[in-house]
Amino acid sequence: MKKIILLVAVLIAIALLWTVGRRHIPSDIEYRGEKIKLTKYYFSFEDYKDDSDNIDPSEYARVERLVTQAPIGRQFTDREKMVTALFELKFPGYGLGLPVASPK
Repeated sequence: MKKIILLVAVLIAIALLWTVGRRHIPSDIEYRGEKIKLTKYYFSFEDYKDDSDNIDPSEYARVERLVTQAPIGRQFTDREKMVTALFELKFPGYGLGLPVASPK
């Protein structure tokens, strides 16, 4: 009987810890000052970036708009400032690719 009571107490404690703890585990990610909803809670950034379905599907259009409409300068005084500006456009957890000019 004592084992059953102990088991129930442990299960209740785990449930309470999860309820309180999940509020501190991010279920969104910030990009350019906006919170983007994720599909689930991630315990680490590595878990988030390794999951190919990490962004909630309802957020796809908004993420695309935020990335493609992000302001960026047209000219830079040096290469370092250009690279810095490009990395500021990068969405967290995703690679940074440059467009390739099509051959004419």
